[in-house]
Amino acid sequence: MSKVEVIRLLSVAPEGLNAHLCEVEVQIQRGLPCFHIVGLPEASVREAKERVRSAILACGFHFPLGRITINLSPGDLKKEGSHYDLPIALGILLHTKQIPATKNLSESIILGELGLNGNTRPAKSCFAKVISLLESRFKHFIVPKENENSLLHLRGGWYYGSTSLIDFKNRSWENHFIAGINSESPRQEEELYIPIEHQEAAIAALEIAAAGNHPILLVGPPGSGKTSLARSLPQMLPELSYEEKLSVTKIHSLGGQFHREELLKSRPFRCPHPGVTSAAFCGGGVHAKPGEVSLAHHGVLFLDEFSEFQPLVLENLRIPMVEGKILLNRQKSQQIWPASFLLIAAMNPCHCGWLGDREKPCKCSNNQLIRYQQKISGPLLDRFDLKVEVKRPSKAISATFRGVSLKKIRERIKQAREIQNARGKGLNTYLQGIKDIGNICSKAEDLWTRAIQSSRLSVRGSLQVLKVARTIADLNTKCRIDSDDVAQAIWYQSISRRVL
Repeated sequence: MSKVEVIRLLSVAPEGLNAHLCEVEVQIQRGLPCFHIVGLPEASVREAKERVRSAILACGFHFPLGRITINLSPGDLKKEGSHYDLPIALGILLHTKQIPATKNLSESIILGELGLNGNTRPAKSCFAKVISLLESRFKHFIVPKENENSLLHLRGGWYYGSTSLIDFKNRSWENHFIAGINSESPRQEEELYIPIEHQEAAIAALEIAAAGNHPILLVGPPGSGKTSLARSLPQMLPELSYEEKLSVTKIHSLGGQFHREELLKSRPFRCPHPGVTSAAFCGGGVHAKPGEVSLAHHGVLFLDEFSEFQPLVLENLRIPMVEGKILLNRQKSQQIWPASFLLIAAMNPCHCGWLGDREKPCKCSNNQLIRYQQKISGPLLDRFDLKVEVKRPSKAISATFRGVSLKKIRERIKQAREIQNARGKGLNTYLQGIKDIGNICSKAEDLWTRAIQSSRLSVRGSLQVLKVARTIADLNTKCRIDSDDVAQAIWYQSISRRVL
């Protein structure tokens, strides 16, 4: 009995943030005509057989009569998406000897959707799929032409952009692989300004938060400038590195956040509505899309009207704030999504918003104050490294005021982050213990000890004081933490007793 030939091509099977290598096996046997796709295909994959049949005939090839079996391996991983069309069609054409077999065809990762006329269409989330396999040392990719132009910004890969099945009739297509080179020219720094006057203390706190990636809470009455301060925070942060751009682009590609995929250059700024659901905030779902906490990775997550968010949503912040990632448990899988963001939250001090204001008196009763302050749990409030009271300026903005320049602030933050990265412990907010914090002078240590005894700081709060003090010292390029750094850090922890 003669052995039945099996054609094997390579594609990709996405699973959450990761993508696995998928082997597309094509076998054609004698028998009644039928077309089966196995390997846990979902509806979009099962429908590929109709698109593939029409595409092959439209390009002038003949469609074989017989038992066609397509196996997508590994068989225990669900397959979804229309990007299997192109490898399935090429496998059938190779099996029937209608296109030449080449080494590049058998060793390349192939993905792309086919139209009924045989033309290739862009694959959804192509960026995320290719980045995952580039990290696994796969170098050659056959993709739709529309995806190729954006993928050329990725280093280390070779790409062929296909327009139709007709491209593969002869071997000439092999000479058109293009190497991906990140040819991005250095960006000219713009002169940016914070359009708020008389808020020097709040701007200094934002600088500390940006330098050490510390979670920061702004509390103040309406009109004090909390939102404007928060929206200026992304401009304080240094530019993304190439590795950070890859990570951010990969997440946003999976989330379908942009149609013309390209390497993202700016840090994300996410500002979800207070009515956001837990699933949209954390991510997951049937098709494993990233939530707001992951879309803010390497960027800023701004929670305006912090007290109006659902308690369940806010409690989901606890682990990402400390560990920089979020764990999602689903029925048949467990996924870890990156969530290293700079959190800034803004809220009013009370229901009417005027508690502690110089001019307008607070109209809330004691019961209203208690109910309002109980909206945010103590453990969550304790996770903010900096808590800043923002008061309404007593003076009006002058007519000649252009804004607070961010150029020097950004340079100081960049330098402070370089100092932290040189220690090899990551940004200061993720330091795990006193040993990681570094040199502390004896006066600063005595002040810190007295603050713990008198202020009754929690264990986490006492460590936060040292982490913030370490960042203040880094901004001033000091190797040792002195008493002034610790005193300033303690002041940022005392707002909960002054206002909240």
